[in-house]
Amino acid sequence: MFEAGDLQFRIELADPERDIQTTLKLITSQHPKESSEHVILRVLAHCLFYEPGLRFAPGFWVPEAPDLWVKDESDHPLVWVECGHAEPSRLRHVLQHHRRVRVRLLFDEDAAWQAFKHDVATMKHRPPGFAGLDIRKVDPEWVRQLAASDLQRHRWRVTLVGDHIYLEAEGTPSDTPVDRLTLPSEIR
Repeated sequence: MFEAGDLQFRIELADPERDIQTTLKLITSQHPKESSEHVILRVLAHCLFYEPGLRFAPGFWVPEAPDLWVKDESDHPLVWVECGHAEPSRLRHVLQHHRRVRVRLLFDEDAAWQAFKHDVATMKHRPPGFAGLDIRKVDPEWVRQLAASDLQRHRWRVTLVGDHIYLEAEGTPSDTPVDRLTLPSEIR
């Protein structure tokens, strides 16, 4: 149900490489401490990592929860998505307690990515799942431009081609590359 203060996104999503063509109707609340950029990053992550069952998680409302997730019938996470900032110690806990989980991260600010990479490099014990993290980064200025809209109801057309997002928001086209990032394989 759409309530005052909620943000609604109607997205025509196309990802030809993954054979996805669907319409997403997303409704999310913005936590009082959550920036508009973070909301946009969560919506972009929903597009980039789309799969059936992907939902907004409590995120800011419950600090130990991710921004998005897919859960199985037993309420265990299968996909764990964090946006903008990620804590390696929390991800280690998730990977150790949920062996089937796939962790995906979306950054915009380079400083957050560098801090995450540094924190992972200083970990004494990196669990096996860290090698399989799906980490991506988009241009922070592009995210800021998308977040500048004061609309509560958004209409987007999103096409993912290779490592690029083409997005039309309210009739205005824009695009940005999506960087795929990897962690160093050795612990220092």
